[in-house]
Amino acid sequence: MSHRSEFHGRVVEIIEAILRHYGFSVQREYRLPTGERIDLVGQKDSLTIAVEVSITSDLAKDIDKLSKFNADLKFIVVVKPYEIPTINGIHIVDLEGFEPRLRKLLKVPLDYPPALASLPPLPPLSSLDEFENVLEGLGIKEFVEPALKLLLKAHLMGGQVPTRFVYWPYPLEKPLKERLLEDPRVINLLVTLGLAHDEYGIHGNYQEGKVFGITLTDKGVSLAKAYEKHLVNEHRYEIVNVVKSKPLISFITALACLRGASLVYPPKRNYVDALAHVGFLLAIRDIDRVSELPYPSELIYFCISAFNLPKIHNEGVKILRDLERTGLVLISPYDFKGRACEDSCIYASTELLKFICNSLYKDSVAKLEESGIPKKLSVLIALSELIGIQNKYRDKPEKLRIEFEKTLDLLGLEMNDLKPLVEDLYLKRISSKLMDKEPYLVILDRHKFMDILIWHLQEIEEEILALDK
Repeated sequence: MSHRSEFHGRVVEIIEAILRHYGFSVQREYRLPTGERIDLVGQKDSLTIAVEVSITSDLAKDIDKLSKFNADLKFIVVVKPYEIPTINGIHIVDLEGFEPRLRKLLKVPLDYPPALASLPPLPPLSSLDEFENVLEGLGIKEFVEPALKLLLKAHLMGGQVPTRFVYWPYPLEKPLKERLLEDPRVINLLVTLGLAHDEYGIHGNYQEGKVFGITLTDKGVSLAKAYEKHLVNEHRYEIVNVVKSKPLISFITALACLRGASLVYPPKRNYVDALAHVGFLLAIRDIDRVSELPYPSELIYFCISAFNLPKIHNEGVKILRDLERTGLVLISPYDFKGRACEDSCIYASTELLKFICNSLYKDSVAKLEESGIPKKLSVLIALSELIGIQNKYRDKPEKLRIEFEKTLDLLGLEMNDLKPLVEDLYLKRISSKLMDKEPYLVILDRHKFMDILIWHLQEIEEEILALDK
């Protein structure tokens, strides 16, 4: 159902409730002998009323339709307030003006309460409805969907989207070459309506290929977000059908990308990446971004790390590719600056990721907690991060202590959680014993230490995959 038809349906419901409030029996979609339909026809004793709801600006069509029907009272209810006189006995009013005009025509006593006083207010016309109305009024209704798709594409790519490549071959007398990435008519439409800024150079030079693109205005971002939410609602059952085949992998993928990693490069992963990526986020103290999400920090870091495990990453990318047909995942051969990706870039809608996380959160977390896998992975992250902190603060023991304690806190760990693995490392003479003060741990054989971590990561990866079977 389109945005406009949804709004039309809500207006019809309210008008029907008003008519029933004044004692009318009401029939929806009344069919005329011509085959045309009138939105509402009401009957009260010998009095007949016909009401047509007009979301578009094509009043002539609605007037012609009502003129063919014999009714005592005829109304066209328009979305936006108009001051239009009665035409051919047809009253043209907005929704707020419908009941007062009806009361006046029916000569309703003042002490009889109005219907709208007991009805919930109509939600405001959304930006999507207004956008459709504007384009329909301009006579270019066919550009509604292409324009919304380009807005969402730019929104998913971080607010800007490449639109064309321009080449200026040497010598200069040769003609300029251009390769279009987007329909220039749609670009001009968005710029003219104040939804995007004019094209400008975002990367490269003319001889190698100058990339031009557009950025969204605040108004454009707002409309893109409205369209994004509409698509999630429209495709929610399809989304559920895709993720239910591998719910845990879907949850891990969504939460990992929701942290801000919605730009996914699918080149091959290795097991060190699973630790390195989280280590980077911990090193820059990515607290603000993580605290914006309504999930524990240790769960977020677990999902980011797990998503970077090669097999899980591949499965997660497959799920995102399956969701491309909803329009909420964009797969592009280039990034937001028009630079070619090693494989392809995958941009996932924030609203889509939130929907997946919220749908799968309870069962996924229960399954993970029962398995004990998150803590095992967090221990590996903590030990890997400790080595980096030691290298950075070798001559600053107090700073080392503060940073390591912060790391344990973010990962939801205590020092005792590290002891079983460190004891195994100590018995193999790969590390010292674990101390409760700086430097905490000395790695004697770093190559074997990494081999042990990778072995554990592979084991954890298989355990996670097994939970989804």
